[in-house]
Amino acid sequence: MGPGDKPPVHDPTKNLKDKNDNGMNELFTPSRVQMKGHLITFTVYRAEHLAPLDLETNLVDPYVKVAYAGAKAESKTIFKKRNPEFNEELNIACKIPTMNS
Repeated sequence: MGPGDKPPVHDPTKNLKDKNDNGMNELFTPSRVQMKGHLITFTVYRAEHLAPLDLETNLVDPYVKVAYAGAKAESKTIFKKRNPEFNEELNIACKIPTMNS
């Protein structure tokens, strides 16, 4: 990015329609069931006392991954910390009621 350029903004509401769905949710959903779009927000503050995976340095490279009804979100990776502070929000767009296990 250069001077004066605006950073791209991620709009999670654009992901409400699953591109791999091919209309299957509408096919198996009864007409009386109204599916509504929702945005689920996970706020991740910090983790404490994580177990070390690298026995030489006694450190770990943690991140947070959440999934719901086929949608996924992942936090940034904090390198070489056992008590990381994320201070991050993860958003997942979905339709409720979900027809996914």
